[in-house]
Amino acid sequence: MFNFEHEIDNIKDRYLRYFFGWDFFHDGTIHNIEIKNDDYIELVITSNRDWEEDFKLTSEVYQEFAKHMCDDKYKYICRFEKCRYFNTEILDNGYIYLNGRFKDSAKARKINESSRSKYLHFRIQTTGGYIDIIFSKFQIKKILDEVIVPNKVSNIVLFEHVKRRFQNTDIENIREMAENGEDMDRLFAIQYLGFINDSSVLKLAIKALPVEDAQIAAIWVLGNIGSKNILPLLFKELSTSDRLLRRHIQDAIEKIIYRNSSNVR
Repeated sequence: MFNFEHEIDNIKDRYLRYFFGWDFFHDGTIHNIEIKNDDYIELVITSNRDWEEDFKLTSEVYQEFAKHMCDDKYKYICRFEKCRYFNTEILDNGYIYLNGRFKDSAKARKINESSRSKYLHFRIQTTGGYIDIIFSKFQIKKILDEVIVPNKVSNIVLFEHVKRRFQNTDIENIREMAENGEDMDRLFAIQYLGFINDSSVLKLAIKALPVEDAQIAAIWVLGNIGSKNILPLLFKELSTSDRLLRRHIQDAIEKIIYRNSSNVR
């Protein structure tokens, strides 16, 4: 949840879309992270999808076959090349891959302004924190066997599930949910209003900022459209103990500063 949603959808590389657009490695283990030659990062990740398909696991036999999770047969080497930024904050034993999201960050925007290559910001959420990588090329292989990817891989559609959720809902009802809704209703309502850039979303996001269930959506909205006057509110939230949430708050702060920079054209 704290990794929010994909924020960019123009991912041309079908390998990136297949493996990281749709969380192919969900619940897999990140066995190794290595920086090589100062400009590329290699991650070795187990695919639970592969070994579960092999064993057709049921709950009764799960434990018996779980030992195969670390077999080389199920390990992928993911190489992120021409890296311009790398950062990770992960607690010990927190290396289970939960999800990955492509981010529209101020860092990536600045890098792309001065580069002929297209750089992507990818953020992995793990059970113990996160990994941030900004890169321009990607390769993937298996330790054993061949990597197989369909010829056609679906494009990322931004906020697709949120758009479907509210496609037949009156806008006033969505605003009411964003202000007073409970749990996920409030979260999704703020996401939707932020996506369509509704005139009321800034006020609703400020009100939702201290609310745990809706906080991540509020942070995203404030980063996208908030002014410098919002910065003190975001600085206050940096006291959170959650590493990934704090990183998203920093993202929002950086976006606001970036937009207000005299260098932005």
